Amino acid sequence: MLGILVDQKVFEVLLIERYPKLVEHMRKYNYLLDLICLEWLVTLFLNSLNPETELFVLTAFLLKGQKIIIKIALLIIDCLKDDVMKATAFDQIYFIIAKNPSTVIEPSMLCKRLRDSKKHKVTNSMLNGIR
Repeated sequence: MLGILVDQKVFEVLLIERYPKLVEHMRKYNYLLDLICLEWLVTLFLNSLNPETELFVLTAFLLKGQKIIIKIALLIIDCLKDDVMKATAFDQIYFIIAKNPSTVIEPSMLCKRLRDSKKHKVTNSMLNGIR
């Protein structure tokens, strides 16, 4: 459980650092970051993504480890940020984050964005620095 809490804190720190306006918007409507990351990090996105993408995430996790899960979470938020910024209520934000990933995140897109993204770098020192 300690590992999940560390990963959750790393995700939260990176999200605030990279998307401060988005985080501020979500907090304005009482959407806490814990609602996103705990479910995603504990279940490896099962029930949040379509089956093909879930298989991609599970394979990536087995090959690359926990850092890839944090990267994927950041990429999903990046894909959803415009819709979240348009939301004007807690339930709208919740629905976008809970339901939209299964319809907008595909394995090929996720793979390409992971390969091309320097913005979502997660290092061991980030994971160790939070502990």
